[in-house]
Amino acid sequence: MIDQKIDTLQDPLEFKRRYFINLIALVGEVYISAGKAKWEMKISGDSVTWNPYLIIKKQEVNFFVYLYEDVFLVSANKERGLLEIYETIGDIERYNL
Repeated sequence: MIDQKIDTLQDPLEFKRRYFINLIALVGEVYISAGKAKWEMKISGDSVTWNPYLIIKKQEVNFFVYLYEDVFLVSANKERGLLEIYETIGDIERYNL
């Protein structure tokens, strides 16, 4: 499992921070590969930053916010990994869309 591999690194938090955009892509691509979603990029209000969304059942899911919170705001909690973000997307799809 990827989360376990990352946690064995010397500084897993630094790895997650350094490769944050790659982790977003990884989680999104795995979800897309299951045939459940597609990508959509949207420019933010600052007219500079592009944000990646998954389109599921014709609705935007901004899952990257959950990953951001896990990596940058709740970083001490190792149990919150990529698998949990993936599962959260599934829960959003099942219960909110």
